[in-house]
Amino acid sequence: EEKGKRAAELVIANEELVFQNEEKGKRAAELIIANEELVFQNEEKGKRAAELIIANEELLFQNEEKGKRAAELDVANKELLAFTYISSHDLQEPLRKIQTFAGFILKKEEPNLSPIGKEYFQRMQSAAARMQRLIDDLLEYSRINATERKFVQTDIRRIIEEVKADLEDTIEEKGAVIELRSM
Repeated sequence: EEKGKRAAELVIANEELVFQNEEKGKRAAELIIANEELVFQNEEKGKRAAELIIANEELLFQNEEKGKRAAELDVANKELLAFTYISSHDLQEPLRKIQTFAGFILKKEEPNLSPIGKEYFQRMQSAAARMQRLIDDLLEYSRINATERKFVQTDIRRIIEEVKADLEDTIEEKGAVIELRSM
């Protein structure tokens, strides 16, 4: 009888061991799957890390290129400022001579000039003065940066009248008509 009890207990213990072995097998299979997933995730992380390294190298390269371009722009701006100064000086000198000699002629030769000759000299002086203002304005504009620029309203009618006065001969010669309409 005792042997039967022990045999029954052994049968139950064996069944328990079989169940536990099956559970261990399931857990082992789950661990294998989990390990495969971890290996896959580590490979993906490695790929992302490699991509980030490449992206960082590209950003570094782009930043270096931007730095080079900024340095080139700085050099170009300095050259442009020098060019502006030289150009304006070179433009202003002949303009001053035109103004000076026109003034001399008007002052000293006025009695010898016809009314139309006087008008031409006055128009020449007026055009030279406008050219001088234009050069001065361009110089001033080249000296200020974008944040300092201030826009002001301008009387477009006054500008049109000045242009019409400058081009009076051409307008008359061509029979042109200039109209200004309100907006």
